[in-house]
Amino acid sequence: MNRLVLYIVFLSSFLSCKKDKLIDDKDIFVGKWKLAYIVEVQYGQNSAGTWESYDTIWASEMSDNYFIDFREQGKVCLLRDDKKLDCGRTVFYDFSIIQNTIDLTYNYKIRLNGKVDDVLFGTINQDTLLALKDGFPYESPQNFDSGGKYFKGYYLRN
Repeated sequence: MNRLVLYIVFLSSFLSCKKDKLIDDKDIFVGKWKLAYIVEVQYGQNSAGTWESYDTIWASEMSDNYFIDFREQGKVCLLRDDKKLDCGRTVFYDFSIIQNTIDLTYNYKIRLNGKVDDVLFGTINQDTLLALKDGFPYESPQNFDSGGKYFKGYYLRN
């Protein structure tokens, strides 16, 4: 019987889900963040070289409200009008301080549920979260030969 219990404990330690709790410096994430605006970045190449253009989309111009909700237990949810679009475990593969900033600012990269192809990344300080994630709130179509676009979302604590 004792062997069975030890075997189950041993096996469960290898099969348990990894997630990073939002403690110590990472507690800066904890809370609900509301989208303030998006910067749409379009880029491409032509005979003159590479180019980029920027357009700001204010949250007040959008038909929906978008949120990112980080929980201390190590879970993050992406929401549209308080409806969960996606939730996952926070698995950090980068969390580093940006030197020479006026306020304490960090770079971060999170793999949702540990998946390499489901990444949320950007920068964060005490009151602003810059977040990039393909498909939230918009898809980011890309054609690397001729160009594409992506969206940088700026969120404020709610």
